[in-house]
Parts: sequence; C-alpha cells; structure tokens
Amino acid sequence: MLDNQKNVCRLVVLLFLVAGCVKTLDEDKVRVGDSITSFEVWSATDCFRSPDDIKRWKAAVVFIDPECDDCHRYVSVLNECEGIIVISRSEDGDKVRKFIEETGIKHDVFYKGGYDAYYSMFRSIVPRVLFVRDSRIEKIFAEPSVPGADEIRQYVQYQ
Repeated sequence: MLDNQKNVCRLVVLLFLVAGCVKTLDEDKVRVGDSITSFEVWSATDCFRSPDDIKRWKAAVVFIDPECDDCHRYVSVLNECEGIIVISRSEDGDKVRKFIEETGIKHDVFYKGGYDAYYSMFRSIVPRVLFVRDSRIEKIFAEPSVPGADEIRQYVQYQ
C-alpha cells in the first residue's frame, strides 16, 4: 500500500512539473481587439506583409511548426480552406520543405521571418489561428481548440 501511495505522489509531482512547462493563453503578447503586429514573411515564391496585406478584408492567419505533430494533422483541415495565410515559426527551409512534402499542404508556407512574426505575438502553442479583420485580431485559437474547416471558411468567406 505504501508503494502505491509513493507512486501516486510521484505521478502528481510529475504532472505538476509537466503542467508548469505548458504555457497558457494568458501569456500571449496580443489579445482579441489588438492590432496584428507588423511583420514580413517570405515563402519560396511570395511575400506577405502584416498588416498591410490584410487591410479592409478578413484573413485567417495560421501559425505552424514543421516538427509539430498537431500541425501535421491540422493540414487536412487547412487543405479544405481557401485564402488562408500559413506561417511557420521555424525558418529552417529544409524542415519546411519536408513538412510540405509529408503533409501535402496546398498553401504557400511563409517561413523566412516566421520566427519573429510568431514570437512578436506569442510565446508558445501551435497550431495557432488568428481571425483578423481590418488589421485587428477578432479571435485567437490555439491547440487543442483550433477551428475546423467550416468555421474558417465561414469567417473568411463573409466579408
């Protein structure tokens, strides 16, 4: 019986240690209603400037990391959507190319400048989705509560 109690105590301590490493949304640098920060990110073929490229319209900005399993799984949702901006917080071109190949993502993945773009607003958690209108953040989603394809399509579709 005493061994079981020690094991339970060890488990509780371990859970507290692990939970202490997980960041919360309260630690974000931006909140709903804030202006999206200024940044520039580049893909292999294009450039995106925030907030200049999302003035007077709505956008879904999605932050991913090529080594994140949840991000890999989320691509199936993203591939059902049009007009979204996908930004990698990792700027490692080889990792991003591997992510594109492994997942079959059909969107440009902006990665050069992605590290600064992500960390100018957040400290942790991907995938991360922002709904932005007129350069203002209307909603912030983070794993495990990221929007599905229907919610993203509905937001982006109705200007």
